[in-house]
Amino acid sequence: MTAAVPAGPTPAPAADESHAQWTACANCAGTIHRSAGRCPHCGTHNRRFWWPADPKARLLLATTVVFAGMVLYRWLTNRRR
Repeated sequence: MTAAVPAGPTPAPAADESHAQWTACANCAGTIHRSAGRCPHCGTHNRRFWWPADPKARLLLATTVVFAGMVLYRWLTNRRR
């Protein structure tokens, strides 16, 4: 099920809230709060903060994390004879 789409554009953030907590939606003209999982206007996931949208960047990040985990595992389990 998808969320109901509001009639107009997403309201602007309140004046007392930090601008860094809001980001523009990549799919529509709405704004997404940092803690929200989806855009309230179009339902797009808000992945901008920790997981890149570009497939090549995603692959590079995943490869780096796996390689770092392998190196850390080898370092922690290194037994000197």
